[in-house]
Amino acid sequence: MTKACPISAKRIDENVVRISSALIFVMLLCYLLLGQKSIILFLLFDFSLRLFGYSDKSPLMLASRQIALWLHLTPKMSDEAPKKFALRLGWGLLTAITAALLLHANLFSYLLIATLLLCSALEALFSYCVGCKIYQLMHYMSAGMR
Repeated sequence: MTKACPISAKRIDENVVRISSALIFVMLLCYLLLGQKSIILFLLFDFSLRLFGYSDKSPLMLASRQIALWLHLTPKMSDEAPKKFALRLGWGLLTAITAALLLHANLFSYLLIATLLLCSALEALFSYCVGCKIYQLMHYMSAGMR
């Protein structure tokens, strides 16, 4: 039995999210290898599109949906709200990474990139969403305070 989100009835395909996470992981590795800040800016742009309601125009989501079609994956639907919260956390990390890079705080930017790499790897490989777990914990804690 899966837990239903009380905030939203919207659902999202888990396979597409996992593919997107794999693409994010690869892009972050490319940044570490090539040092091209445009990769980070692209990721921030893509996350911004999704965060502000333009997922249908997000290059990573478009590519992920197409890859899921090519692989003939059966959609595995899950609640959107925890994934949306995780997206907000990722957007915050990318914003902080961008700021750290602009301020030449390289060590801090690498720490943040490592965090995002770990989160995207966990989602892509094991369908373990760190942001979703934080979302659930916050929901549980807020319900206990009522």
